[in-house]
Amino acid sequence: NYSSSTLQIFNVSTPSTPTLTGSIATGTTPYSVAVSGSYAYVVNDSSNTLQIFNLTSPDTLNVAANSSFIGNLSVQGSSLGYIATIFNQSTATAAGVPLASSDGLLIELGTLDANRTTGNRFISFADSTGTVAGNIQGTANGVTYATTGADYAEYFSFTAPTAPTNGQLVSIDPSNANGVILSNNNLPIGIVSTSPGFVGNGPLCKVSDTTCQSNYDKTHVLVALSGQVPAQVTVSNGDIKVGDPITASSTPGVGELATSPTNIIGYALSSTISDGTIQIIIEPGYYNPTQSNISANNTILNALTIDNTLTATNINVGGLATIASLQVSGDATISGNLSVGKDLTVLGTITVSDLNLTNHLITSGSTPTITTLLAAGSGATAIISGNDISGIITITTGSNPTPGNLANILFNKAYGAVPIVIINATDTKSAALVNYPSSRSLTGYSLAVINAPSPNTSYSFEYFASQ
Repeated sequence: NYSSSTLQIFNVSTPSTPTLTGSIATGTTPYSVAVSGSYAYVVNDSSNTLQIFNLTSPDTLNVAANSSFIGNLSVQGSSLGYIATIFNQSTATAAGVPLASSDGLLIELGTLDANRTTGNRFISFADSTGTVAGNIQGTANGVTYATTGADYAEYFSFTAPTAPTNGQLVSIDPSNANGVILSNNNLPIGIVSTSPGFVGNGPLCKVSDTTCQSNYDKTHVLVALSGQVPAQVTVSNGDIKVGDPITASSTPGVGELATSPTNIIGYALSSTISDGTIQIIIEPGYYNPTQSNISANNTILNALTIDNTLTATNINVGGLATIASLQVSGDATISGNLSVGKDLTVLGTITVSDLNLTNHLITSGSTPTITTLLAAGSGATAIISGNDISGIITITTGSNPTPGNLANILFNKAYGAVPIVIINATDTKSAALVNYPSSRSLTGYSLAVINAPSPNTSYSFEYFASQ
């Protein structure tokens, strides 16, 4: 009886004259009766049965549903909206005080917190085939949200009508607040998500608003900011291997192998030798292959192995350094062995305990200054080709040359100690003069001969100076 919130029981053995055999008011044992809207909810405590009645007229009861509490509760049906709703009509609010505010749903397991494992599922999400795609599951003294999605994504706006597509790299749009554009040789911040596990910055929609989300998607795109995500790439800058850094290419939204200092979006988790899609771990940053894993002005290492190039101000290697190409702009002190397989370029000072070169020692630098002296004769000229370390000296005598100092050589940069200077004649004519270095100092030396040269004659000598 809708008006009196009473369940009335009729004997309908005679359909035309049903007989009222009794009535049950709300709270009558063993029944519990509640009326809401046009439905009456009756619980038989003895049989653990819930019966829901449709009150189509005040004195006619039609059973709308029947569910037993003895087994599992199963709610099934066909609905275009939510099939079940839990609505606590209380408006009580007490911040930080459980059970003193209106609450929603409590799911309680018999397993103690400390004993709970990932096998204890609070809520699972499955399709019509029973395939579970995610769970809110237990851990010891905690709860975990497990999903097949592998990235964290947030909504960003974009300028319509062209929407970024799954796997494309995006950058901040300077002309659109909270907006993104396709990356094009610029700083990428994320990748359009294909299957996010977590989503942020979504819209606030009314339950009855069926177009809110679709309208939001017209101007917003989900961008993966961390995690593992598929990305569109091109091999125009080289094949991509697992672990390679990925940056934005000149093709909008498409990544490529980073081979020079640049901003990157992350690192490849799969390989490819052709344009397509690969898996990437998102880790935005700046990639500098010349620095590798070393970034310091003064670095002390036990061992240093470099496959490409190392540029540093000061580097101290206590053990063995095996280097394909080394360029030093400042000072390098190596107390162990230095093995150079290709080129060694030193612009400053390098101190090495043992130096083992497998190919060549090539010196470079500015040409020293050379001037003729009295022993070279009146009108003599001198030419030097090389640098402070090595080169060729050519002297053309003038009239009346004599034994002694023919020319003076001035270094471009003074040595820290008086260097060893070796001078050899390049031909028998020059060797007949019996040459030697004289007047050696921090700043230079002289080319001297024991025998008198012939007048107006050219002589050639090679030199090597080392501290």
